Amino acid sequence: MLHKVVFSAVFSAAMLAMAGCSLFQSSYPETFPAEWKDKVQTMTVRELAPGLTAYQYQLADFKEEKPLSVNLVVADWKKTGGKLSFAVESFPEKKQPVTIGSNKNKNIYCAAAGTDTDSAGKPLTALKSADGKISEPAQAKNRLKGTALLSSRNFFPMIKKSAPLYFADPMYENVIQGMLLAENGKSVFSRPIAGAGAYTVIGLDQEKQQMILMVVDGYHPEKSPGVSLSDIPEIMFGFGAKDVLCINAGPSGSLALAGKNGLKIVSHPSGNGIFDHAGAREVQNRILFCPVNDSDLK
Repeated sequence: MLHKVVFSAVFSAAMLAMAGCSLFQSSYPETFPAEWKDKVQTMTVRELAPGLTAYQYQLADFKEEKPLSVNLVVADWKKTGGKLSFAVESFPEKKQPVTIGSNKNKNIYCAAAGTDTDSAGKPLTALKSADGKISEPAQAKNRLKGTALLSSRNFFPMIKKSAPLYFADPMYENVIQGMLLAENGKSVFSRPIAGAGAYTVIGLDQEKQQMILMVVDGYHPEKSPGVSLSDIPEIMFGFGAKDVLCINAGPSGSLALAGKNGLKIVSHPSGNGIFDHAGAREVQNRILFCPVNDSDLK
């Protein structure tokens, strides 16, 4: 009888340990680096829709004993059942909060600040909104030599080298342009880039079936000073990306997730100098994950 009790206790403990391990593992993307787990102070995981998961991590030490706050939205196209859409919504007349229209478009799962503008209100890179309007970049060279992220209603977005015809091709519903940081698992940097800041980047895995949207919090010395642009590929490789595109750099970066009353900022924008959710700046466009039927944002 004693043997049975002991066996039962050991078996129950083993099952609890396995359950705990499973729960712990589910808090990370499959490719999350093991050496980072020891640095995680806090984490939040939330399933936004089938195949679409949001992660937030506060790392005690990323590099040089400096903390880092990272916000992720990972879309696994194989698990979405073709019901997930990626869209770009532009505000060509006036900058708007990334949470704008949350009452009208209640089914938006998440939104992130897209390309920012210069002091004259021109986008730093060319973009085309869902209604077909093209906003010219502040510098003409960014129209031809950048990299465009293209998506249409029924296709998962692909990262391609930009060319004028991409911006005029009616097949594509949305276009947003940015800086290519890595391709096929290799950084394209020829030299390190110093300085730390906040970034919004998009990555695709090897099969182009998983998309990683990452917003790095920056400019908060004690909580998250940010990272160098040269660090971004390393971080995105850790989350499984092979192609990496930077679409926003600086204080305007922000991420909002759907809540009971519409979109709510969950990242820590630095516009107010405080490590909270109230420092988001208005932007000229935003990128969205939403149901396919709600992707026609006009």
